[in-house]
Amino acid sequence: MKKTSVLVMLFSIITLSLTQYCRSDRNTDGSGQSIEPEKTVYKPPEKIYEHKETVRIYLTSVKQAGENGDTAYHLAMFDANGDYAIDSLTTVFVISKERKSGHIKWKLVQHSGIQEIIEFKPEDGVPHIIFQEAVIQENEDEWNLDLTEDMLKKVNAEGVTEKYIIKYIPEHYNDTVTIDPYIKIPPPQE
Repeated sequence: MKKTSVLVMLFSIITLSLTQYCRSDRNTDGSGQSIEPEKTVYKPPEKIYEHKETVRIYLTSVKQAGENGDTAYHLAMFDANGDYAIDSLTTVFVISKERKSGHIKWKLVQHSGIQEIIEFKPEDGVPHIIFQEAVIQENEDEWNLDLTEDMLKKVNAEGVTEKYIIKYIPEHYNDTVTIDPYIKIPPPQE
């Protein structure tokens, strides 16, 4: 019984000490007035894109709840540049002045939740430079768009950003989902 009382008293002293330490003047101006700690605003580092012959875009279907509680399928995408988004990824393909060609590849992640990719195509009704060639299915989970020398020559000093369409059918779902991401090719770099 005596040991229990001593342990309870020791535990109480430790708890009281820790409580007092947490309430110390560390966050006050000395008069007891609380001082707000400086807030650090996170600023992401500037993105530096490297020259690549091929940029891969990885695809997976996700189901998300909307504002009114209903659920819908969306396409989660991330690329070899480290960019990611749901439905609206802008993939950057950096070219150098000596580059003659390149590739954009789309690849399904393992267990992507995608039953079938219906098509990749440029946005209707607008002129397009990047999608002059058709997107070709290379195997059951990868597609390729060749960026030809002629196409890359058309990318002038301003570069080009082009919207395109991906239509797919999620697993265990019968309707087609359409999303419209972007591919951006900035002006050629040295």
